[in-house]
Amino acid sequence: MTSFWSLDFDGVSDYIQLPEIEAVRAVSVWLRRDSIQAHGSTQTMLVTSSGLQFESTDTQGEDAWTKLCIDGIEQPVTWASVPASRWLHLHLEMPASVTIGAVFMCNWQQQNCLHGSIAETYLWQRILDSRELGIIVAGWDHSPRDTGLLGWYRIEEGEGGSLLDALEINGMAYMRGSDWALEFPEEALWQDISQQVESTEEYSPAYSQRSSPPPPPSTIYVSNDDDGELTQEVWFLALVIAAPITLLMLAAPLIRAQCRRIQHQRDGWKEAWAPGAAPREAFQDLHLVQDTTPAFSQRLFGSSKVDTIRAFEYPNSEKPLFESPKDSISDARLD
Repeated sequence: MTSFWSLDFDGVSDYIQLPEIEAVRAVSVWLRRDSIQAHGSTQTMLVTSSGLQFESTDTQGEDAWTKLCIDGIEQPVTWASVPASRWLHLHLEMPASVTIGAVFMCNWQQQNCLHGSIAETYLWQRILDSRELGIIVAGWDHSPRDTGLLGWYRIEEGEGGSLLDALEINGMAYMRGSDWALEFPEEALWQDISQQVESTEEYSPAYSQRSSPPPPPSTIYVSNDDDGELTQEVWFLALVIAAPITLLMLAAPLIRAQCRRIQHQRDGWKEAWAPGAAPREAFQDLHLVQDTTPAFSQRLFGSSKVDTIRAFEYPNSEKPLFESPKDSISDARLD
């Protein structure tokens, strides 16, 4: 899932009106505030119907929030903690659950509005720990299965003035004056936050619309098409090891334990083989051989006969790591 759209706010009278949502404990948003709105001017993040505020000139409002995290790292609860002129993940937590019918990015009088941009916005019914925040910053995609997620406004409509809740739980939010912008510098954002998150593999799989880290070292890309073109549109997660049937049967428990569920989305080039930390040791004696397991080949490529399987370290790699049936899996540069 890739996010391209954001909303641009001019700092005058632009804001978002959120519907009434019960039991909200935390709010997260991808945000960029412009340097023109430096600390010292009045800036409002969120004002609820109960008066809960987060803005630079209202100390009482700031103190009502118990936690502020920028890119997953806790900071003092003040606008001075929010860097300017770059995209960041801002997370706010309240001392107790509230029902909100909120004015977002402006105060209750539609004044002192944000000068900058926002993208995805999330509302939670619980607080999040540091590891969860790290996962989100690393690019974790939210889904209706996520525990405690009350609302998810993806802000991907690209037109009109209504914003849908992707969870289909809440009513629409409405844009008030803000404009659509095709802006979300994914590569720049990843470079910025990758220095603050120790390891994306700790949070795997945490690759999403905002971050494009390389695959883990144990991932290979395979194709049965000699004339095929390598492409980034490669999302087929499976273990691709064809071996003599007896050896494959002996290895079956290990394969089931280490292999991800096959998810077919595209013919041709496919991402495969993410068996864990020690692929070389686990499959030292297995080989990629030709046409020994027709059923496995059928599931993988849609054909029971595979002429050649080539493996690459990355989707755009020119030189194969190995090619069946002549190369052993143990010869691949997998670590």
